[in-house]
Order: sequence, then C-alpha cells, then structure tokens
Amino acid sequence: MKIWLVNPHAVPPSEGGGTRHFSIAKELSRKGHEVVVVASDAHYLGNSTERRVGLIDHDGVPFFYIPAPPYHPHSRKRFINHLVFASRLKRATIPGFEPDVIMGSNPHLWAADGARARAASLGIPFVLELRDLWPEALLTYSQFTESQPIIRWMRRIESRLYRAANQIVVTPTRAADYLCTHGVERERVHAIPHGIDLDLTPTITPTPENDTFTVMYAGAHGVANALDILLESAKQLMDANVRFRLVGSGPVKPTLIERARAEGIANVEFLDPVSKKDLFPLLQSADAFTMVTMPKALYKWGNSFNKMFDYMAMARPTIYAGSLPDCPVADADGGLVVPPNADAITGAIRTLLSMSPSDRETMGTRARKFVEQNHSTLELANQFELVFKSALRGTI
Repeated sequence: MKIWLVNPHAVPPSEGGGTRHFSIAKELSRKGHEVVVVASDAHYLGNSTERRVGLIDHDGVPFFYIPAPPYHPHSRKRFINHLVFASRLKRATIPGFEPDVIMGSNPHLWAADGARARAASLGIPFVLELRDLWPEALLTYSQFTESQPIIRWMRRIESRLYRAANQIVVTPTRAADYLCTHGVERERVHAIPHGIDLDLTPTITPTPENDTFTVMYAGAHGVANALDILLESAKQLMDANVRFRLVGSGPVKPTLIERARAEGIANVEFLDPVSKKDLFPLLQSADAFTMVTMPKALYKWGNSFNKMFDYMAMARPTIYAGSLPDCPVADADGGLVVPPNADAITGAIRTLLSMSPSDRETMGTRARKFVEQNHSTLELANQFELVFKSALRGTI
C-alpha cells in the first residue's frame, strides 16, 4: 500500500513533540508499505528555525512539508495557519507517492478535513484518526458555548468527517461510545492508543542514586495539565529531600515560574523542552514521574497520553493524579493512582520515599513490561495495517 499519514504537528525524533506517526510510518515501511508523513512546516511547537518545504527524509521516513504561516500558540494567526495548511493540503501532490489511502489526524479539525477532501478528489479511501475530540475539548477548556459560530462550524466539520471516513481510529480508549452518540457505527471505530517506540528508548538503567529524590514531569505546560497542583505539592515537600523537575513549554509556564519565585518554592526546576531522542536520557535521571488530569466530562471518553507511556517505558514508578478510565499505570500496577490534588500527590511521594529501592524498581519493571507487551509501536502498526486494508476493501 501507498499511504499518506497527515498530521500537521508530526515531527521526527530529532525534534520535540509527538513522534507517533514517524514511528508508525517506520514500522509500516518495514512491512513493505510505502508511507509518507504529511506535516506543516510551521506549527505551535516551533521546533525548527528554518522553513522546510517539500520532501525531506528523516532517518528513513519521508516527511512532506506543506508551507503554512508561522504563529504563536495563542495568537489569531494560529487559525490562519490551520486554514492555509488545510487549503494547500487539498491540492497537494507528492511525486512518486500517489496514495492508495489517506489518513487524516486531527490535532485540529481543519487538517483532518483537508485530508478528507484530498482523498475525495483522488477517489481513494479516507481514514480518520481522532486524537482529540473537537469541539468537545474547546468547550471543556474555554468559555466557548455551543451557540457560538466557531463551535457550530466545527460541529459541521466533525459530522462531515464522520460521514466520509471509511474507518476511524481513536486514541481515547472509550471514544467509540462518543462516536456512537453521533451516529457512527461501532464497527467502523478502532481504538489504537498511543505507545512507545522501543527503537528510541535507551537501554534501561537502574534508578540513579540521586542525592535528592527527583520527581519529573515532561510535557505541555497548559491549563489542562494542572501543573499549579504540582507546585503546591512541591511547596508541601520543602522540608523533604525531594525536588521536582518540570520539562517542556506552554502558555502557563511563565506564570508557574513567577509563582515559584514569589512563593519561594525552591525545590522546583523548570527545564526547556527537548527532542524525543534527548528526552529519554533525561527521564532516566528521575526517581519517579507524575502527571495530573482534573475531573472533566471530556475524560469520561478516556484518553491516551504520550507522556504516560514514555514514563512507564523508563521502568520508574509513575504517580498519576486523576480518575482516567482504563489507566495504564493502574492496569500495570506500575505506580500510584491518587486524586488530583496536592495533598494526595504529596502523600504518594512520601509513600514512594518510604519504600525500599528494590520495591520501587519492581513497580517500575511492571510498568515497562506492560508497555512492551501492549503498547509498542510495532503492535500499533500491525493494527493500523489492518485498518488500512479494511479501508481499501471498502469494508466496515
């Protein structure tokens, strides 16, 4: 098969961000398929200072870059970037890579809709990948309401995508239930969560003998990540031999830094984002990891977090503060699951501190084995291959 994987935010491991489609493309290529990742040369991560246009090889995986205007994550130019990418995608051609099937991912709806339109113009099957439930996520984390024009527009695009897709891949574990409320046949929906590219992970090393017990968070610094709760936990642990290291970037990071300075929370270190291949050696320096999700109606459909699998692959315990259904940390018994508040996180960290190093290592080993057995990108690529074959057969 010749396959286009469309995701404007896709990046190779040499850059910071999501490498899911790089890894899936690599594994499908090993199985004999011709795969190209179609991405934007400008997106919210702002990884590259040079403008990239056309076909570029990244470690054997071809990326085709579509030019779009650069923007700051919270500027109005972001919307223009989305529309320009989608418009140019609808007319895109890649010499030598005429596709048999196109998959459109939805970091934003306009990208997925552009992939739908391009597949329709070529008369080939379209596969939709839902990473986020739009516009539900926007309604959850903003002041928008159903009556506003932008939401009504997104609802129309959403419905069009569901009707057009021969097959639908979802990363949220229970998104099939959501889609059924929109009239989608369950047989068309395939849950393929995020996973871990074992080719990118270094050899697992024992937990370092840090002078200070190090708890790390690596990921976006946005409203949804509730990192103010981690700061409060750090404040509560000022009397303990514990430090927090927060790796990444996002709109609330300056506010977090200012709060830590103003309140004298000295046991928190803020680090810049790093590329995926540089991330894992950094993660190996931690004793444990943590992340928070606040109770939101959106999460009743489940979720699948890249960072959680990255943590678990490092064979360290993870403290997950939230109530996510189908939680891998809980399923693996690879850490501690607590309510999303500072007292609970502080208590979990003190619990880990009270454990012997060998008990913490056993917990981390269970996490690593769980992702190896259930979430390797090789296994995920096998599932994608079946979805694409079904799309080409026109079956549901």
